[in-house]
Amino acid sequence: MCPRRSADPEPATALIAQKQPERFSRVAARWLLKYLEAVDDATINDASFVAANLQALGGRHRANALTALREIAEAGIGESLCEA
Repeated sequence: MCPRRSADPEPATALIAQKQPERFSRVAARWLLKYLEAVDDATINDASFVAANLQALGGRHRANALTALREIAEAGIGESLCEA
């Protein structure tokens, strides 16, 4: 798992989704941007998957979304996402 920095979806992004929903849209957009910058061959499907999971952090499926986002951050692109 990458060190908990701004690109790691937990705890900051997930916490903001729950506690400060008015800020969450901007925070999620920054995480998505970092993902797209880190993955040269990202497709629209990849971006949609990440965006959907980021959006789900604010709802009842947040645990599943957090798991998916952690796996994305830990995948081959994990180091790039963790360098923020």
